[in-house]
Amino acid sequence: MTKIDTVGFLGAGAWGTALAFNAHKVGRKVKLVAREPEVSQAMSSGFGNPLFPPNVKLLAISSSCDVTDLSDADTILAVVPAQYS
Repeated sequence: MTKIDTVGFLGAGAWGTALAFNAHKVGRKVKLVAREPEVSQAMSSGFGNPLFPPNVKLLAISSSCDVTDLSDADTILAVVPAQYS
């Protein structure tokens, strides 16, 4: 069985942020791709997602707007809203 150390998330809405938070909480490295640059910058700076969910700080989360940054993730979850897929 392959060990999953790094989890990539394509989508930084409420669902993607919640999943990333929980993956980080159980010790996984997390990489997140956001559609909005301001969301990506806030998350990479340790301020959390300014849009969803409120008051949740995400430390040590690598975030960008470039999907190729997920290329070295052990697994990737696509959690984009239906209207953007």
